[in-house]
Amino acid sequence: MAFVTSSVLGASLTGSNTTALFALNTIVHGSDDSEWQYIIATGTITTGRLVTIGAEGTAIVATTANLINPGAGVGYAAGVTQFQLLQGEYGFVAKRGQNMILACTGTVAPGNVLYLANEVGVIATAATSATLAGIYITTSASTATLSTMARAILSYPRCVNASATPLG
Repeated sequence: MAFVTSSVLGASLTGSNTTALFALNTIVHGSDDSEWQYIIATGTITTGRLVTIGAEGTAIVATTANLINPGAGVGYAAGVTQFQLLQGEYGFVAKRGQNMILACTGTVAPGNVLYLANEVGVIATAATSATLAGIYITTSASTATLSTMARAILSYPRCVNASATPLG
Protein backbone atom coordinates (compact mmCIF):
# COMPACT_ATOMS: atom_id res chain seq x y z
CA MET A 1 0.00 0.00 0.00
CA ALA A 2 1.21 3.48 -0.83
CA PHE A 3 2.27 5.96 1.83
CA VAL A 4 2.39 9.77 1.80
CA THR A 5 5.61 11.38 0.61
CA SER A 6 4.27 14.98 0.56
CA SER A 7 4.79 17.04 3.68
CA VAL A 8 1.12 16.88 4.69
CA LEU A 9 0.86 15.94 8.36
CA GLY A 10 -1.87 13.45 9.24
CA ALA A 11 -2.67 12.35 5.68
CA SER A 12 -3.53 8.64 5.43
CA LEU A 13 -3.82 6.73 2.18
CA THR A 14 -5.17 3.63 3.93
CA GLY A 15 -8.32 4.75 5.73
CA SER A 16 -11.17 7.23 6.04
CA ASN A 17 -12.45 9.70 8.63
CA THR A 18 -15.90 10.91 9.64
CA THR A 19 -14.58 14.46 10.01
CA ALA A 20 -12.76 16.51 7.38
CA LEU A 21 -9.06 16.72 8.15
CA PHE A 22 -8.16 18.64 4.98
CA ALA A 23 -9.85 20.87 2.44
CA LEU A 24 -11.73 18.86 -0.18
CA ASN A 25 -9.69 18.39 -3.38
CA THR A 26 -6.38 18.56 -1.49
CA ILE A 27 -3.73 16.70 -3.51
CA VAL A 28 -0.96 14.66 -1.89
CA HIS A 29 1.82 12.62 -3.43
CA GLY A 30 2.76 9.15 -2.29
CA SER A 31 5.12 6.28 -2.87
CA ASP A 32 4.98 4.37 -6.17
CA ASP A 33 4.76 7.69 -8.05
CA SER A 34 1.21 8.13 -6.77
CA GLU A 35 -1.11 11.15 -6.58
CA TRP A 36 -4.20 11.23 -4.38
CA GLN A 37 -7.19 13.59 -4.09
CA TYR A 38 -9.13 14.23 -0.85
CA ILE A 39 -12.87 13.66 -1.27
CA ILE A 40 -16.12 13.04 0.62
CA ALA A 41 -18.09 9.94 -0.36
CA THR A 42 -21.71 10.57 -1.36
CA GLY A 43 -22.53 6.88 -0.94
CA THR A 44 -20.75 3.71 0.15
CA ILE A 45 -17.74 3.05 -2.08
CA THR A 46 -15.97 -0.30 -1.75
CA THR A 47 -12.28 -0.99 -2.33
CA GLY A 48 -10.94 -0.78 -5.88
CA ARG A 49 -13.93 1.04 -7.38
CA LEU A 50 -13.62 3.66 -10.08
CA VAL A 51 -15.24 6.90 -8.87
CA THR A 52 -16.14 10.23 -10.43
CA ILE A 53 -15.14 13.32 -8.49
CA GLY A 54 -17.11 16.55 -8.76
CA ALA A 55 -15.57 20.02 -8.69
CA GLU A 56 -16.62 20.39 -5.05
CA GLY A 57 -14.74 17.22 -4.01
CA THR A 58 -17.66 14.80 -3.79
CA ALA A 59 -17.09 11.27 -5.06
CA ILE A 60 -19.60 8.74 -6.29
CA VAL A 61 -19.11 5.27 -7.76
CA ALA A 62 -18.65 5.56 -11.52
CA THR A 63 -21.53 4.66 -13.81
CA THR A 64 -21.77 5.09 -17.56
CA ALA A 65 -24.07 8.08 -16.99
CA ASN A 66 -21.77 10.02 -14.66
CA LEU A 67 -18.61 9.20 -16.64
CA ILE A 68 -20.13 10.38 -19.90
CA ASN A 69 -22.24 13.28 -18.55
CA PRO A 70 -20.44 14.53 -15.46
CA GLY A 71 -22.61 17.63 -15.30
CA ALA A 72 -21.63 21.25 -15.39
CA GLY A 73 -19.09 20.93 -12.57
CA VAL A 74 -15.70 22.22 -13.59
CA GLY A 75 -12.95 20.01 -12.23
CA TYR A 76 -14.64 16.68 -12.92
CA ALA A 77 -12.12 13.88 -12.49
CA ALA A 78 -11.95 10.15 -11.86
CA GLY A 79 -10.02 8.13 -9.32
CA VAL A 80 -9.88 4.69 -7.72
CA THR A 81 -10.56 3.89 -4.06
CA GLN A 82 -7.92 1.82 -2.28
CA PHE A 83 -10.08 1.22 0.81
CA GLN A 84 -13.79 1.32 1.64
CA LEU A 85 -15.49 4.65 2.29
CA LEU A 86 -18.96 4.88 3.79
CA GLN A 87 -21.40 7.64 2.87
CA GLY A 88 -20.25 10.93 4.41
CA GLU A 89 -16.69 9.76 5.10
CA TYR A 90 -13.59 11.63 3.96
CA GLY A 91 -10.52 10.04 2.39
CA PHE A 92 -8.02 10.06 -0.43
CA VAL A 93 -8.62 8.35 -3.79
CA ALA A 94 -5.81 7.41 -6.17
CA LYS A 95 -5.50 9.29 -9.46
CA ARG A 96 -2.01 8.21 -10.48
CA GLY A 97 0.48 5.57 -9.39
CA GLN A 98 1.72 2.02 -9.60
CA ASN A 99 0.51 -1.15 -7.88
CA MET A 100 -3.05 0.12 -7.37
CA ILE A 101 -5.98 -2.17 -6.58
CA LEU A 102 -8.80 -2.14 -9.13
CA ALA A 103 -12.11 -4.04 -9.01
CA CYS A 104 -12.77 -6.03 -12.17
CA THR A 105 -15.08 -8.69 -13.53
CA GLY A 106 -14.42 -11.38 -16.11
CA THR A 107 -10.85 -12.01 -17.25
CA VAL A 108 -8.81 -8.81 -17.13
CA ALA A 109 -5.22 -9.18 -18.34
CA PRO A 110 -2.43 -6.72 -19.21
CA GLY A 111 -2.68 -5.05 -22.60
CA ASN A 112 -6.45 -5.23 -23.06
CA VAL A 113 -8.79 -2.32 -23.80
CA LEU A 114 -10.79 -1.62 -20.63
CA TYR A 115 -14.45 -0.73 -20.23
CA LEU A 116 -16.73 0.17 -17.35
CA ALA A 117 -18.56 -3.06 -16.48
CA ASN A 118 -22.30 -3.39 -15.90
CA GLU A 119 -21.48 -3.46 -12.17
CA VAL A 120 -20.88 0.16 -11.05
CA GLY A 121 -17.27 1.19 -10.51
CA VAL A 122 -15.90 -2.08 -11.87
CA ILE A 123 -13.81 -2.55 -15.03
CA ALA A 124 -14.00 -5.30 -17.63
CA THR A 125 -12.47 -6.26 -20.98
CA ALA A 126 -15.86 -7.17 -22.40
CA ALA A 127 -17.23 -4.25 -24.42
CA THR A 128 -20.16 -3.34 -22.18
CA SER A 129 -20.22 0.46 -21.98
CA ALA A 130 -17.82 3.40 -21.61
CA THR A 131 -14.28 2.92 -22.93
CA LEU A 132 -11.63 3.81 -20.33
CA ALA A 133 -8.10 5.19 -20.65
CA GLY A 134 -5.36 5.91 -18.13
CA ILE A 135 -5.49 2.41 -16.60
CA TYR A 136 -2.97 -0.34 -17.40
CA ILE A 137 -3.45 -3.75 -15.77
CA THR A 138 -0.17 -5.18 -14.44
CA THR A 139 -1.47 -8.28 -12.61
CA SER A 140 -4.38 -10.05 -14.24
CA ALA A 141 -7.49 -11.28 -12.49
CA SER A 142 -10.22 -13.65 -13.58
CA THR A 143 -13.69 -14.34 -12.27
CA ALA A 144 -16.92 -15.49 -13.85
CA THR A 145 -19.51 -13.71 -11.72
CA LEU A 146 -18.16 -11.72 -8.77
CA SER A 147 -15.83 -8.75 -8.92
CA THR A 148 -12.23 -9.43 -7.95
CA MET A 149 -9.13 -7.25 -7.63
CA ALA A 150 -6.41 -6.70 -10.22
CA ARG A 151 -3.28 -4.56 -9.88
CA ALA A 152 -2.84 -1.60 -12.19
CA ILE A 153 -0.88 1.50 -13.07
CA LEU A 154 -3.10 4.58 -13.01
CA SER A 155 -2.45 7.69 -15.06
CA TYR A 156 -5.46 9.92 -14.46
CA PRO A 157 -8.27 7.46 -15.37
CA ARG A 158 -10.93 8.83 -17.71
CA CYS A 159 -13.71 7.93 -20.11
CA VAL A 160 -12.65 8.37 -23.72
CA ASN A 161 -15.71 7.05 -25.50
CA ALA A 162 -19.37 6.77 -24.56
CA SER A 163 -19.87 3.56 -26.51
CA ALA A 164 -18.25 0.17 -26.15
CA THR A 165 -15.77 0.62 -28.96
CA PRO A 166 -12.01 0.84 -28.46
CA LEU A 167 -10.89 4.48 -28.49
CA GLY A 168 -13.42 5.84 -30.89
